[in-house]
Amino acid sequence: MQAKNSSNIDFKKYIFFYKNAQYLGASDLLNKFISNSDEVIIPASVSHGVDFYHSHFLQDMDAIEPLHWACRKDFVKVKPTFIAPHPWTINLSLSNYSNSSKSSLLIGPPPSKDNDANLLSILKKKSIVDFDILIKPKGDFKSSIEFWNKHGFSTRTAGIADKNFYSRLAQILSEYQNIICPTISSALFFSASMGKKIITIPEYSYKVYENMNYLDEVDTESLKARDIVKTIINGNLVEISELSQFLLGFDYLGEASAIKKEILELSASLIHPFNIYENNVIPYWIREFLTLSLRKQKIMRFSPQDYFDLFSKGHVGVMTMAEFDLRLNGKNKNNFNLERVKFIPEKTEPGYGYPQYSQL
Repeated sequence: MQAKNSSNIDFKKYIFFYKNAQYLGASDLLNKFISNSDEVIIPASVSHGVDFYHSHFLQDMDAIEPLHWACRKDFVKVKPTFIAPHPWTINLSLSNYSNSSKSSLLIGPPPSKDNDANLLSILKKKSIVDFDILIKPKGDFKSSIEFWNKHGFSTRTAGIADKNFYSRLAQILSEYQNIICPTISSALFFSASMGKKIITIPEYSYKVYENMNYLDEVDTESLKARDIVKTIINGNLVEISELSQFLLGFDYLGEASAIKKEILELSASLIHPFNIYENNVIPYWIREFLTLSLRKQKIMRFSPQDYFDLFSKGHVGVMTMAEFDLRLNGKNKNNFNLERVKFIPEKTEPGYGYPQYSQL
């Protein structure tokens, strides 16, 4: 018998706002894992990347959904939370993927002319010249594909961020024996969880458009994150694989029934359809009313200070980061910089590489 939402809240009325829950088909995967109907709405945010203790709070816990879906037990709780395998992990458990038949896949940086050229230069100096490259489809990524093709490398992409993204990415990663990582991307942990050999490029630095509140969310001095990165660089294949599986909640694959029970109980206990953001000085009912009226998610989260920063200063900057060095040695002027720039839709979006090929 399949469960239905037992809360007094009709979550279907708010599904427009539960974008994190639906992103990359996460809620569908969770419903399959706990044998729920696809029509059941689980209003839970989840980190679609990999939380490796690198943030002050669990990644994406500040999303509008009233519940959070964590993948490990040791975290700071800021809203009702249940623990379940990561969407990536559930996807792996539901599918079979081909064995490795190719040598090496490079996980590309945020696509940009400088990021691509600098990485290619480092790889040539290290005599790493035999690989395919996975391009993240963000910004002017087609120009990045042309850059790597022009230099003789085959390119791969997992495509748009739809409900089949995890399946396509898993299929690509499964085809390779070695995964080359110039950044600490989610694909590093995803690959390691499949038993792939990880090759790091610690000296690499890249530039990307990023939110100006980056340091409010990311803990650049996390000692746990530092130990994890040390393991990634110096550990053996088994150590790195087991670490990644821990972070991705592999330990909870056998607990579907208990997880389902907890989700139903938490859902039934909810009083509000959205994250309360209890430290926000603007009364909840005002924020909910405006959110529903204007259909804007950020209204629930934004404080007066957020509005001031947004309209007086702008919220986007260019971040320069040597990610491995930052994690190993802490933030300093040589491995991190963030400078505010003007926000231009579709040009200076957070996550886009700097500068975009089209900006040159």
